[in-house]
Amino acid sequence: MPRVESSDPDRMVYRSGGGCLSLFGLPFLLVGVFVMASPWLGEKCRLRDSKTQEPMPAVAAVLFGGLFAALGAGLMFGRSGKELDRRTDTLLTWWGLLVPFRRKEHRLSAFQCVSLRREVRRSKNSTYTVYPVRLEGGGMPHVTLEEPRDPVAARAVAEEAAKFLGRTLVDASTGREVARRVGELDESVRERSRRTGERPEVPPPPAGARCRTRVVADTLCVEIPALGLRKAHVVALIVVGIVALLFTLGFLVPIASDGKMPAEAKVVALCFVGFFFVAVPALVCLAVVAKSVRVRRTVEVSPRELRVTTQGLLRRREVVVPSDELEEIAVVPARTVPGARRLLGEVVLARSDRVAVCFGEGLSSEELAWLRALVWNVVSA
Repeated sequence: MPRVESSDPDRMVYRSGGGCLSLFGLPFLLVGVFVMASPWLGEKCRLRDSKTQEPMPAVAAVLFGGLFAALGAGLMFGRSGKELDRRTDTLLTWWGLLVPFRRKEHRLSAFQCVSLRREVRRSKNSTYTVYPVRLEGGGMPHVTLEEPRDPVAARAVAEEAAKFLGRTLVDASTGREVARRVGELDESVRERSRRTGERPEVPPPPAGARCRTRVVADTLCVEIPALGLRKAHVVALIVVGIVALLFTLGFLVPIASDGKMPAEAKVVALCFVGFFFVAVPALVCLAVVAKSVRVRRTVEVSPRELRVTTQGLLRRREVVVPSDELEEIAVVPARTVPGARRLLGEVVLARSDRVAVCFGEGLSSEELAWLRALVWNVVSA
């Protein structure tokens, strides 16, 4: 439910409905109205049974068409909204068709915090992740304001609501709860270190550390090696190899040895089966494994900025976060970070209000803690 602009600075308004849903509901409404009216439109317009050619009874037409018309009307004219009013200390939720039919009011002061969480939604045909922003606490049922799929956008929505209401923001989107008061929402790591006087000491590198470090002027460069060939990669290669072998022995060899099949048909069959069921799966698997094995990251951190460079097989990608904007550096489960969901273990997550970047895939917990302390120490200087 997206937020809409309000001319009153003491009101925050959310609306849903209309737009594309109205266009989607129009065919249902038109079909439903036609079916309902068909018994009275003359013999040529009446709906008939395809076998007996008997006309549809009026009662059935009204009931069947009414379902379509109701669905279309709901999609076209259905509206819902939430209105937060600081002046009257009320939260109004409503829904209706063009105009509100049902309203429910809550006291805003009854909610103790704004929460940001991560939820995986599963349906019959898809799985996706949302980051719901909710009002919670005080023994009240939670109220969802928005459910973005982008964690950076969700964080912005949550901070906006927390500032508007003057409530603590509880961020559990990375698997651990971090509570921040309103005055701390835009506080950078450097500002927090100066306010609290806490600046982590950098421990010595753990035994067996894989990262290599070097200093260039005031910039610390950390080279994180590629993941290398892992058990999952070996299993994937074995499975694809077995499938390719089965198709080769079960289809390609019999087709090639069939003396009765015309030469043209044999060539077409061999090319089709060999390309789509042997070559394509093998090439895709090899490309995925090669990408995971060869991708390297370099972390360059200075008092000015954090720069993370990812060198892949074909392209190079850089993410730059100014040190004054860097608000969080944490070790989090890799599955909670977009772009690292398929990885096991943990990663270092660095994020601001505008961007989030992770690094350290495949490193041990001890080395990740050392890497986090290293980055924190430099950016808070």
